[in-house]
Amino acid sequence: KTVSQSSLLSLKTDIEDVSPEDALADILATDVKQYRFIGEDTAETHTTFIIDDVNKTKKYNVPSQFLAEDKQGRDDGTVIGYLMLAMKAQNEQIKTLEKEKNNLNERLSK
Repeated sequence: KTVSQSSLLSLKTDIEDVSPEDALADILATDVKQYRFIGEDTAETHTTFIIDDVNKTKKYNVPSQFLAEDKQGRDDGTVIGYLMLAMKAQNEQIKTLEKEKNNLNERLSK
């Protein structure tokens, strides 16, 4: 009843870091839309990125690393990893802004 992608170290090679800032940029560059599949009779909608297999000039942007090997579906494991890294990048931005705010508040109170 579940789909599981292994994350065991023993099955991996060529491990490299991905920059949280680069991950955030890729997430922000991805077009996410709400839609229904053709032929769905329900009001149920889905929200993901769209792989544009129709237009010569792509209407929707999605970084290639988010695509499955066949380029027809999503690589949800990679998407989740990039979302986690994007959150780390944003957390660092928040910490920096909080420090700047605190410094400004200290200067204003003097």
